Amino acid sequence: MTLARNLLECAETATLAPPPPQQEEQFVMGLVADPDAPGPTGELAFNVYASIADDGTGYGTLIDPVHPSYSSDLRFVSRQRQGPHYRWEGVVTRSNDPGLVGQPVVLLATVHGDSASPLELVFLGHTFRGRGLVVIAIIAILIGLLVPAIQK
Repeated sequence: MTLARNLLECAETATLAPPPPQQEEQFVMGLVADPDAPGPTGELAFNVYASIADDGTGYGTLIDPVHPSYSSDLRFVSRQRQGPHYRWEGVVTRSNDPGLVGQPVVLLATVHGDSASPLELVFLGHTFRGRGLVVIAIIAILIGLLVPAIQK
């Protein structure tokens, strides 16, 4: 019983470190196309998926099930934000078409709640437009959330 009482007294007098800063992470999903583009580019319709940290770094994929040679993995390296407007810049890191590796990619979104309209992908000299979803998650370190609960 004395040990338990001593532990409780120590817990009451312990100084807590401030919780770690929260980070924003964006999860982007959508469908984009450019049907007015000439030739085969006008037939492309990409499913876009991306997970991008607050500092602009992250990863994503472009998938076109009808034209799988264009399906590619992306690495994002920067983010700019002005109000509800986001701009993420990156590069193709792997693709079914090796000629696409190294191509620049820009993803643009105007966020209204959870929806992104328009969602735009600038890729191969064309702007593919559509709609999507941008989920902004606040990530807190588990310990920062648990410490106040343990104190009570």
